Amino acid sequence: MKYQFLKISLICVLIGILSGILSSSLIYSYFLSFMGTGNILMEKQDNSIQVKLCLMDTETKKNVLNSIVVFYKVKTLSNDPVKNVFLEKDRIGYGFVATSDGWVIADKIISTFVTKQIVAVLNDGKNLQIKKIEKDLQNDVVFIRLDATGLKPISFGSPRDLMPGENMYLVNESQKTTRIFFNGVGYGPAISETSLTNSSESFGKVLFFSESVDPDFNGLPILNYRGDVVGMVRGDGKTISTAVPTNYIQASLQSLFKNSMMKQIFLGLEYLDLSHIVTADEGQGRKGALILSVKDEKSSLRVGDIVLKINDDELNKEYNLSEILSEYQAGDMLDFYILREEREQVIKVRLGERK
Repeated sequence: MKYQFLKISLICVLIGILSGILSSSLIYSYFLSFMGTGNILMEKQDNSIQVKLCLMDTETKKNVLNSIVVFYKVKTLSNDPVKNVFLEKDRIGYGFVATSDGWVIADKIISTFVTKQIVAVLNDGKNLQIKKIEKDLQNDVVFIRLDATGLKPISFGSPRDLMPGENMYLVNESQKTTRIFFNGVGYGPAISETSLTNSSESFGKVLFFSESVDPDFNGLPILNYRGDVVGMVRGDGKTISTAVPTNYIQASLQSLFKNSMMKQIFLGLEYLDLSHIVTADEGQGRKGALILSVKDEKSSLRVGDIVLKINDDELNKEYNLSEILSEYQAGDMLDFYILREEREQVIKVRLGERK
């Protein structure tokens, strides 16, 4: 009886200790997440749930701040030091360093100014002149070349690696951190027939996040907890809850590096992405791009064709026609696998250059 009592007491003590450890861990994780410094990810492994606490540490935040660029209207130097201070009203927009030799990805509004009208300011307060501005019409952003070397580029991540509900972060030049939540990458709501139409010259998809932010944040990077940029804030409304996915921006950036200038392809198609819609006919569940219009009269593609595959890449929910085309250059000859009048065939298509 005595041994049985001791055994029961020992079991109760062990349960109490384990409960305390588990409770402390959960409370600690909750408060870290609540304070915007942590993120709890759950993964299922061998029928059990693995909980991972993901932190955006101080060093990561510091690295991000060093890559953020703020653009201001140029000021005429005054003998009054107060008048030389850049004010909130002088700020045009944000950007972030993409390469150490001066390339910056920035808000499209920067392209409405000429290079002599604006100045770039780094986190350490250093002012840099702008050498070149290249418009990325496919993503509605700009690439800016600063007169500088030895900059600290931001690291790139992919939104395809994010989990729904995962924490993401915005950090501005005043070191304010805003936490938002990843909601996915896709098209906006189908509110009209016009909103369903996609162009071969625009990606169309956006990164969605949970909290609306001020349009003044346009150009700021959206970060995962590692400090990798997965999107860039961009929008025209009073509040913004979408961003340009960085994997699209990187595709344009590679084209810029290859050609030393912004050369964008032109195919002149408007299409319906069948992988992302539900129709009233028997075509439900089909994949591919249904061509609605062809602007190039010399094109071998026709209205009504359904593009199923381009070279070895199949069109599906993950990759639409525009995303696949972004991997190629103007002048490239591609094999388009299409469905025309219920018959599959292969057509050669040469990519033009957008003027």
